[in-house]
Amino acid sequence: MTPRSPSAAEPIEQRLAHGMSLLQSDADRAALVLEGIVAACPEHAVALHMLGLCRLQCGSLAAAITLLQQALEVYPGYVDACNNLGNILLQSDDLPGAERCFRRALQLSPFFPATHNNLGVCLQRLERHAEARAAFQVAVALDPSDAQFRQNLRAARG
Repeated sequence: MTPRSPSAAEPIEQRLAHGMSLLQSDADRAALVLEGIVAACPEHAVALHMLGLCRLQCGSLAAAITLLQQALEVYPGYVDACNNLGNILLQSDDLPGAERCFRRALQLSPFFPATHNNLGVCLQRLERHAEARAAFQVAVALDPSDAQFRQNLRAARG
């Protein structure tokens, strides 16, 4: 028996959990669920963030950027949204914007190794190699088991 989808009458958090569970397997269905939440509660930062990730999966960078910016307007301390917006801006070649997002995310959560790594990638692309190496070193120090962080540090040294 297939589990049914939460209806609009069910609690938002239940609908959000359903939308998030769909995100990896069916971005279009996830978007429908998340759009319903945003329509009912336009200042739900997590729904805005997740809908932005849906838009990204569907190839709409501009919509993803707008939704993540809205999530951050609602909740400026939302570290994951800030880091993900930085990644999208990096993908869009807005390197100064990406750097601002990564630095803001690190102000909020300085011990998140992926953000240090993302900042390093951004700084490499800005040809600020010494700063990039420093960011990669912090990422590796925080999570020495991550092969990508170690690879980025080796590449930055070479």
